[in-house]
Amino acid sequence: MKKSAILVILTAIICFSLTAFRPEQPTPATVRTVTAVAGSSLVSVSASGALEPYRTRTLGVAGYAVADRVYLNVGEEVREGQVIMTFAAAENPAAALDIEEIAASADVSSLLDGDVAAALGDSVADVFSASELVSPFDGVITAINIEEGEQAAPLSVLAEVSDFSRVRARVRLSEEDFAAVSVGMPADVSSGGKSYRAVVIEVSPMVRSSSTLTGGSERYGEAVLELYDPSGALVGSSATAKIYTERRSGVIAVPFAAVDQDAQNREFVYVLDGNCARIRYVTSGREFGNNLEITGGVLGGEEIIVDASAALSDGCAVEVEQ
Repeated sequence: MKKSAILVILTAIICFSLTAFRPEQPTPATVRTVTAVAGSSLVSVSASGALEPYRTRTLGVAGYAVADRVYLNVGEEVREGQVIMTFAAAENPAAALDIEEIAASADVSSLLDGDVAAALGDSVADVFSASELVSPFDGVITAINIEEGEQAAPLSVLAEVSDFSRVRARVRLSEEDFAAVSVGMPADVSSGGKSYRAVVIEVSPMVRSSSTLTGGSERYGEAVLELYDPSGALVGSSATAKIYTERRSGVIAVPFAAVDQDAQNREFVYVLDGNCARIRYVTSGREFGNNLEITGGVLGGEEIIVDASAALSDGCAVEVEQ
């Protein structure tokens, strides 16, 4: 056999061997990316609480009386000045002493002067010494605590009227977040699967404290938000709120799915470098909806890989999903 033929055969064998036994190259991971853009974002704080009516008043009588007629039931609408119930005087030997006894126990001198409502404050909002109970405003009867023929004790709550023409959310915030909230700030309130635009109309003048289930205590502040359009809102249901405290410019934010942590709890993202994924350790700031502020480690304009934990490693080949 000629040398040239032998050389050709050997060359073919070598080429076949190199092709057949070459390690298989891994398939590039398919990834999605977002561009890190520096823009403006709203800074928000979170709160939770419940929806409540615009106003509620509890009604009672100053002395002993017997309910003569009860004209309205719970759930019925009532107009301002409309009679809810009427009373007949009760024969009770203590009737002449009730005001003095209550004044002594409450230590409120205004009761002795006949200013019962002022002395009671929020305990019973409207106290009547007349023979009928009337509604202080247009609303809905939300409680009737006496039946016809029953005797009413002095200062007991006999009826409740609520005004649902406007709806508010009374919420609690952590002591730290509470310090950033003020009247007039916009907010979003979520309740019953619906979202409502709102505004802060009241901020508590003090921080309060309550006990926790573990025996400790937590400090919190209260705020009241008014819903712009409460259509469909169920008063009494739980609610969460985001109160927007400021607008920041030059903020770089990426989706939460782009940020991961290593075994040392260091946060990182993968940055697209050509056809490779490069790990980049970052520092994060506040949350903006579904995004997280990146305060260090990423530059505006860089392509950040979403789903950072999707079987990626530093330097691995990737293919961007079209």
